[in-house]
This record gives sequence, structure tokens and C-alpha cells, in this order.
Amino acid sequence: MAHVSNSPSAKARRRPGKRANPGLPHLRARSQGNEARPGAHIRGAHPTPATLPRTPRQRRATETVEAILAAAGHILVDRGYAAASTNVIARRAGVSIGSLYQYFRDKNHIFAAVVERHRHEVKPVVARMLERMQEPDADMVTLTMELLRRMAEVNSKNPRLLAAIDRELGWLERGQGEEESA
Repeated sequence: MAHVSNSPSAKARRRPGKRANPGLPHLRARSQGNEARPGAHIRGAHPTPATLPRTPRQRRATETVEAILAAAGHILVDRGYAAASTNVIARRAGVSIGSLYQYFRDKNHIFAAVVERHRHEVKPVVARMLERMQEPDADMVTLTMELLRRMAEVNSKNPRLLAAIDRELGWLERGQGEEESA
């Protein structure tokens, strides 16, 4: 039977003071009594914040991100936040888990992007109405009613998703708001 150089049986046969493999720093650190980071020997196992998440630049990458966000939205509506996982979302989107992790750090990051996508649709509507309300002869009642109609139009695209965002992700929206103001 072959023994792995860092297995317990191989360590027992090793001479005192001899390092497991001087060429592999993660094994050397362990053999000296220091704990190495799990997966430190795997390149890319712990990406730096600069490499995560990737911003989609090409059409295919944008389509991948959109598929992930759409899948997350469907899962949120059908099964709820607790039933969602990155594996479930990737499977529903038809992408590999590796592709998902190229663009999103974790499940919360995906759902934050779902919320942000909705905000991205709402912000221009509100901004236009606020600009119009600044005009000296603005009729606030008329403009407020128009704002409500336009918001209803935006929110009518997927009312079940909007309800699920409100019900399941309210804590996420509040958490983001606290980070922005801090």
C-alpha cells in the first residue's frame, strides 16, 4: 500500500526534525506546528477581493449573469430565500457553479443583485418625477399620482417577484442601506 507523504502512517516513519516536503510551503507550515489555510495549496481556491466578482463584459457573460438573476428570482418566488442555495440557483440557471462564482461571492450577493436590478428600474422613474416636482409651477397632487401610476407600471412587470423581495429580502435591503450610510 502506498503512503501519502503527509498521512499519519508516513509521519510516524519520518525521522525527527525532517520536513514533509521542503518544496511545498503549506506542508512545511503544518509540519512545523503552524496551521496552514485550508485549500492554500490549490491555486485560485481563495480568490482575492480584486478577482471577485467579475464584471460581465461580453454578451455571453451578461447573458450568464441575467440567467443567474432570473433563476434566483424564480426560486425566491417559488420556494423562498431559505430554500435557495448557490447550487440550486446555478442548476436552475443552467450554468456551472464555477460560472456562478465568477460573478457572485455567495447567495446574499446574488439576491442583493436581484434587489439592485429592481432598484435600477425604479430609480429613473422617481428621479424624473422629483425633477418635475422642483419646477415652480408643479402640481404636486398630479405629479404624485403620475409617480404612483408609473411605479405601478414598473412593479406590474413581475408583481410576485416584488412581493417576494419585500417578504423575503427586506432585511437585505435594510442591511445595504446601513452600509451605504456608514
